Amino acid sequence: MLMRAFSIFFLLCSTLCFSGEQRIGELIRKANSDTGKRYVHLDQVALTAEGIFVELDGTWVLTSALERDDSGLFVSEWSITWTCPKCQYENGPFSRSCVKCGYKPKH
Repeated sequence: MLMRAFSIFFLLCSTLCFSGEQRIGELIRKANSDTGKRYVHLDQVALTAEGIFVELDGTWVLTSALERDDSGLFVSEWSITWTCPKCQYENGPFSRSCVKCGYKPKH
């Protein structure tokens, strides 16, 4: 009986983990299909004691990485944290809308 309950529990956990991994994989593939790269010029980059900031669409945002390829400097959209202009909440890189108030930035 205990073994059967454990097996069902394991199967349930495996299914939930797999579906979560699939969703994350879909999000990553979507970003890569749209390149997920935001190219910037050097005058759009600021290094401070607080971190790396880039200017995107007229707003300075914090990023965890600045990268370079043959086309130039870029930040991955998955590395950008941003502050909501409506409620000032600090949103993480995976947030496409403000977690606190629901504001959606225009890209």
